[in-house]
Amino acid sequence: MKHSFSALIILVVISVFLLSCNFTALKKDTSPEKNVTENPIVGKLTPEVTDPIKINTEIPAQTLPSLLDIGSTRVSQKDGMKMVYIPEGDFLMGSIEGVGNPNEHPQNTQKIKAFWIDQTEVTNAMFTLFIVDTNYKTDAEISGRSYSYTDDKWQPVKGADWAHPFGPATNISGFENFPVAHVSWKDALAYCQWAGRTLPTEAQWEKVARGTKGSVYPWGNAAPSDDLVNFADSSSHFSTSNPNIMMVYEFSSPVGSFPSGASVYGALDMAGNLWEWVSSLAQGYPYNATDGREDPNPISKRLMRGGSWFDTPESLRTADRYEFDQTYTGLNTGFRCALPIQ
Repeated sequence: MKHSFSALIILVVISVFLLSCNFTALKKDTSPEKNVTENPIVGKLTPEVTDPIKINTEIPAQTLPSLLDIGSTRVSQKDGMKMVYIPEGDFLMGSIEGVGNPNEHPQNTQKIKAFWIDQTEVTNAMFTLFIVDTNYKTDAEISGRSYSYTDDKWQPVKGADWAHPFGPATNISGFENFPVAHVSWKDALAYCQWAGRTLPTEAQWEKVARGTKGSVYPWGNAAPSDDLVNFADSSSHFSTSNPNIMMVYEFSSPVGSFPSGASVYGALDMAGNLWEWVSSLAQGYPYNATDGREDPNPISKRLMRGGSWFDTPESLRTADRYEFDQTYTGLNTGFRCALPIQ
């Protein structure tokens, strides 16, 4: 009897032990299986949960400036424009005394927040999307004329506009990848707003063009040449032409045709091809974004930057500022947009 009672106690202890093991095993089996993987966003080891509910962890690039750097790009879903990233930082704006034009003085240091900018000027194909989507009428279409270079001189041409560069008998068929021209400052601003972007300030534009080392031209300090930029060369027969340089294009060229002339941030055609509107009013230096020059309401002179296919090396400099009435439209004028990082 004593031996039977002892055996019973041993049996009970073994049963309790086995039940405890099974409960622990069942508890482990009912937990979601976790595999340790590397999260591509934060670059750390994090558990991957195989759960039927999918959580979107993709973070828009513009909200992660710490992960962005020179060379980062994004593409606009609105018009297909490729944009390049410009990091926050200081740069020298304007020219030292004795260099450049009076409106480039005094040279001043500007700190610019990070932003995106179009890699190229807006093209005819992109502008067509805007027109079809909005039925917008450009200032040249409303006035019925725009400046074009005909008969070896600049003159207003009846019927010239973005879709008819040299007059009503011409069109942009076959020139879809060329920069849109004959746009006023208001036209450029309207496009950028439609695309979810804005015109760059002249400070933003100049930083993109010259970088942080105060380069004379977007590509550096070397003189302009036929592999760097589209400007007045011997093929154009202008009074401004350089007889020692011969290029394929008499007027504008397809965007991005001169990759060797890119700025340090990868922006193309920051010099030559077309003058580019910026948001800023034509006011003196030092630049101050809060002094009213970025007010979009006044109808006054605005600034263009970069020079064009008609211009000499002096106008291609990163510090050069061209003041013009904001209603001006011409064969030598285009634009690109910018996108602030929120």
